[in-house]
Amino acid sequence: MIGTLAFTPSWLRKGKKEKWPVYHLRPGDLLERDEFEAEMEGRHRAGEVMAFQMRDAAIEGISALVEGNDGEALKDVIHAEFSGETLSPAEKARAAEVTDILAEHWPDYRFLLEQQARRNRILPTLAFRRWCDGWERVKGADGELLEFERGRLGEIPESVMVKLAPPELRIAGLEAYALQYGRNQSKN
Repeated sequence: MIGTLAFTPSWLRKGKKEKWPVYHLRPGDLLERDEFEAEMEGRHRAGEVMAFQMRDAAIEGISALVEGNDGEALKDVIHAEFSGETLSPAEKARAAEVTDILAEHWPDYRFLLEQQARRNRILPTLAFRRWCDGWERVKGADGELLEFERGRLGEIPESVMVKLAPPELRIAGLEAYALQYGRNQSKN
């Protein structure tokens, strides 16, 4: 297939290469990638959550929930955690404890966690559905060869996707998404 990348998940690369299942993934153009991100953010409420957003929501929560020097010390630890600074094991444990409490008691922080979780769960499926242009020797969960097809809107129908092994769909979907941002997989 021209314009696609042949991809096989690493754990399926056994025996003769001619027998490996192959997913044909394609890079979309800039507009298609932006449409995908807009769909993730708007329709699915699963836009990308940046570390600074998490940090700001956490600091806001600490400001509202904790007073005095304790609050300032916690803000310092959270700022360091989300900025990628090196923390001691005790500081890491404290940051984890604080973010767990914020996830339970601060709605803005919890909302970002939920958005991040939605994105992590649905991104591979939607990316696979959009950017997989075919496959060879792919078996369904029942062990039978699965025929590739497209629905009337050009995407792989859910009725076909549910037959794929979930780990394969997830890894191929993540690969399809990474391909949109220039990840070179010519070695595969």
